[in-house]
Amino acid sequence: ISHKYFCQYFITKIDLPIDKFTIQKDEVEQVRWISINELSTWIKENPDQFVKSLPSTFEDFLEYI
Repeated sequence: ISHKYFCQYFITKIDLPIDKFTIQKDEVEQVRWISINELSTWIKENPDQFVKSLPSTFEDFLEYI
């Protein structure tokens, strides 16, 4: 095992403009809206940019979105 980490996912649907979110800047680098298709492509083309478990669990997330 090359990485030891704990990861949790939180999913919600919120209809708010992005400027209404309060970001903890010491914990979050960036917030932006992207489509599900864009995210799916990004994960498939660059899985190393995500925690290791996300590519394999992404399809499960689609049930909740």
